[in-house]
Amino acid sequence: MEPPSLETLELDDPGTATPDGVRALIEEAHDRALAFLDRAASQPPGGFLSCDNDVLWRALAEIRRRELAPGERFCEWGSGFGVVTLLAAGLGFEACGIEVQPELVGEAQTLAREFGIHARYGAGNFVPPGTRFPPESERAYSLIRTPTPDGHSALGATLADFDLIYVYPWPDEEWIAETVFTQHARSGALLLTFDGDDWVTLRRRS
Repeated sequence: MEPPSLETLELDDPGTATPDGVRALIEEAHDRALAFLDRAASQPPGGFLSCDNDVLWRALAEIRRRELAPGERFCEWGSGFGVVTLLAAGLGFEACGIEVQPELVGEAQTLAREFGIHARYGAGNFVPPGTRFPPESERAYSLIRTPTPDGHSALGATLADFDLIYVYPWPDEEWIAETVFTQHARSGALLLTFDGDDWVTLRRRS
């Protein structure tokens, strides 16, 4: 049997204008993130990285319009303030987020409650137990070697339960997300990544 692989899918930017309600959510989350970072200036939280949420909304809307995902279950790895999770929920996905920093989980839950959007967040790592990495990588990357709870378990799920995973990986760490997804996602599931170049990459697991 051949090992699972990732097939890249074409996903064009439709250029659709962001709806006013979505724009309000994105702007409010942006303001709260800046305030949070200001409060944490003396001890800046590690691993906080913001994507272009307008781009993500258009990408998710296109995935929804074309019915590319095999089901409704969405999970954001490294969800931060949970904005992309809320964008997915607004488009009809059953949306969850995983975040290793509990204080950001609390911020995301507050934002979801105040905007009246149903989404769930779990505190933990997106790297499930049993993921296999080369020994040299385990020494080099804190994400792998730091013992933290499995965020999927915190949501009462496993990675294989989800149909669409989104992540904005740190530079040079894209392979971590790809390794985790390839080993644990179910066949047909989608991996959406923000590339930092104003668009995204979408891949399907074989």
